[in-house]
Amino acid sequence: MAMPEERRRGIERRAAVGVYPAIESAGLSWGGVWSGLLIGLGVLMLLSAFGLAVGVTTADLGTGEGAGAKGLGIGAGVWAVLSLLIALFVGGVVAARTGSVRYQSTAYIHGALVWVLAMLGILYLAGSGISLGAGALFDVAGGCRARRRGRRRDGRREPRGPVGRRRAADPDTAQ
Repeated sequence: MAMPEERRRGIERRAAVGVYPAIESAGLSWGGVWSGLLIGLGVLMLLSAFGLAVGVTTADLGTGEGAGAKGLGIGAGVWAVLSLLIALFVGGVVAARTGSVRYQSTAYIHGALVWVLAMLGILYLAGSGISLGAGALFDVAGGCRARRRGRRRDGRREPRGPVGRRRAADPDTAQ
């Protein structure tokens, strides 16, 4: 692609003065990228709410078996992917338009950064959700193991036998 004449002259003038064109030509606007990301997330929330409303309205599951439940699951998965693609496309367009860009390649970079930041956020949220679920599962398993050993969750021993249980129930002798 040929460089416009005024841009070439501007680069030559800046090089003569000592301003290097590589530093100035990037022109990345993080405000545009963040606005595109937030608009994209807003569109994703709206599309997800719309899909949820349509799915709940059309759902006739009955016992939860058969083609109705399977079709609803497939439709939900397809809608989730489509709504994510539409929302990220809208976010990329907003980032390219709101960032003060002069060149088409910089607009592409703005759109790509919206996609990258959105994917990093989704991966972070998915990872923290998985770790939260695993932590809760291991906490429940640890509580069951402590009970099986005759200990309370705070580490003290559980009273054994009828005399020990009576002492634990009596407020005068309880520890």
